[in-house]
Amino acid sequence: MLLTLALLSLVLLLAYRFYYNTYTYWARMGVPHERPLPVIGNTKGIGSKYHLRDISQWIYDKFKGQAPIAGMFLFFKRTAVVTDLDLIKLKTLRKHPIISQLLRETNESYKVPNTEIIIEKGTSLLIPVHSIHYDPDLYPQPELFDPSRFEADKSNSRHPFAYLPFGDGPRNCIGLRFGKMQAKISIVSLLQRFKFGASDPTEIPLVLDTRSPTLAVKHGIHLKVERIDLEFY
Repeated sequence: MLLTLALLSLVLLLAYRFYYNTYTYWARMGVPHERPLPVIGNTKGIGSKYHLRDISQWIYDKFKGQAPIAGMFLFFKRTAVVTDLDLIKLKTLRKHPIISQLLRETNESYKVPNTEIIIEKGTSLLIPVHSIHYDPDLYPQPELFDPSRFEADKSNSRHPFAYLPFGDGPRNCIGLRFGKMQAKISIVSLLQRFKFGASDPTEIPLVLDTRSPTLAVKHGIHLKVERIDLEFY
C-alpha cells in the first residue's frame, strides 16, 4: 500500500513538473502569450467549433504591436505566432489563401533584433497568413474584393511580406509560377464559355470547415452556370 502511494505520488510529481515546465515556457521567456489549458494547450474547440486559423487570428489580433512574436501551445508543442512581418524574411491570393498559416521549426536559436527575446532551437513558428491578409493596417476594408490593391504603386508601398499565398524564402511553393499560369488559363477558358452567378443554395457568407487543414467550405460552393453561345463573324 505504501509503495503504491509512493509511486502514485512520484507520478503526480513528475506530471506536475512536466506540465509546469511546458506551460510556463513563454512566461519564463518574457513573451506575451495566451494562457494554456492542461494537455490541450490553446487548441480548445479546434475541429468542432473553431479552425486553427481562428485561434491564430485571435492571438495575432490580441498581441499585434506588443511584441514581434506571441506564444501559444499546440497541445504540448510550444509555438510562436509571428506578429512582426520583418521576422518572416528571417525564417523563411490575399482574400482566400489555400494555406491559412505556415508552420516552420527553428533549426538554431535566434535572438530577435532590438529585444531580449530568444527563439530557441526546436520552437515551432506559426506565420498567420490569413490574419496578415486581413490586417486592416495593411489592407483597409479587408473583406472588400478590390483588385486595385495590387496595382504597382500600392503593392510597392506595402511590406514585401504582406502577401504570402505561396509563402516566401527558400522554402516557398515550388509550383508558384505554374500555379499562377494554370489558374489564369483555367479562368480565361471558363469565362469564354460560361457565366457564373449565385444560386439559391449559395451560402453567403461561406461557412468554413473547421476539420479541414486547408481553407475549405463546409457545404461546398453552389453556383449557377450558364453556357455562353459564341458567335463568330
